[in-house]
Amino acid sequence: MDLEPTQESSLLRDQDWPQKKKGPSPFWVVLYTLMGVGTFFFFNKDTDLVRDLLGLVPQKPVQEMVDATPLGPAVDWVEEKTQDLPNEGGWIAGNAEAFMAELESSVLPEVKKTAYDPSALEQSRLYTLDLEVKLSLTHSLCARLPADDCKRLSAYAARILSWYLDVSQSVRKGDRLSLIYEEIESEERFRILKLVYDSHFLKQVIEANYYRAPNMKYGSYFDESGRELFPRLRNHSAPIREYEAITSLPGDYRRGKVDGHHGTDFKAEVGTPVYASFHGRVTRTNWNRSHNGYCIEIVHPREGVRTLYLHLDRVMVRRGEYVKRGQQIGTSGNTGRSFAPHLHYEVRRLGKGGRIHNPFEFRHHKTHVRRIPSQAMDEFTSRVRHYDAVLQGKPFLQVRSETQKKANS
Repeated sequence: MDLEPTQESSLLRDQDWPQKKKGPSPFWVVLYTLMGVGTFFFFNKDTDLVRDLLGLVPQKPVQEMVDATPLGPAVDWVEEKTQDLPNEGGWIAGNAEAFMAELESSVLPEVKKTAYDPSALEQSRLYTLDLEVKLSLTHSLCARLPADDCKRLSAYAARILSWYLDVSQSVRKGDRLSLIYEEIESEERFRILKLVYDSHFLKQVIEANYYRAPNMKYGSYFDESGRELFPRLRNHSAPIREYEAITSLPGDYRRGKVDGHHGTDFKAEVGTPVYASFHGRVTRTNWNRSHNGYCIEIVHPREGVRTLYLHLDRVMVRRGEYVKRGQQIGTSGNTGRSFAPHLHYEVRRLGKGGRIHNPFEFRHHKTHVRRIPSQAMDEFTSRVRHYDAVLQGKPFLQVRSETQKKANS
């Protein structure tokens, strides 16, 4: 029922309405503030004080600002830079207070520079490192070495160990790591020459010896018997046949992403030939180029998968073209969102949201393991004995094999 204008509702009569307090109008507040600030700067001629209060910094010449910025090549750290496509990433959370407490209480590993005959390994500077793992591999190395050095070495060690264990999950407190590494004149700055890792999780010792035989374009890591530690895809189905290293596998951790890296990264020089893994039809090329760079997608109905080849330097096929297994389709490069020359290779099951396959476990990819040629075994054995002597801090006179003498003559 509506109330008559002349009637007064009992509800309204019984309520106490708060009285608004009048204050200065916004106009006067702004005016007084501006007058106060202006008066302060008029009487204060100290420009440094003014800069400090306003948070300003003196301007620098552009060249000086460029020179002061540390620039360096990106590397495939355990905690890598994010590559948004194709879905390369992961996320790690931790207790910062516990981490710092553990770090402060940790016994720092001993790092020593090893005296070495300059003629033995091309006048390289060798270092040895022996440590007990604490919270993680990276944490243990960074407890002693400079940040950039420890992250690089951690990434290089993880590349080797990743074929045997999940470095982010299976490293245990009390594991022991011994390294010989050298400084090199390249973007990577360091090369691991020998790695010995005593794993509590595996209950075994992993040993890796770096060696490059005369018939090899790139060096690799072998056990004491001369057997390469990592499998390789057979040439007839390999997307790339000459590569320096595999820097990432499907599922590897990437910062900022949940489901990990989706492909296999083959580190290779720009211009290295890239081949179709199986018979199929090219369905698209050069899509999303700002991230993928020059790229190719091929559908393989017989195998039930599609393969992707990203960051290419050159594309040699067109959309709709049929290709054969082993046919060259392009060359590897460093295009798109790529931090170093490499081929990103993916194997996906056909269909929406198709499963990502690890090519080294995919049934249509055949693998093999290389061995050092018999004519180079004397030199390799001598090199391994030398590594062992350096790791133990003992002097060693390298025995030059006939193969090495011929190579140097």
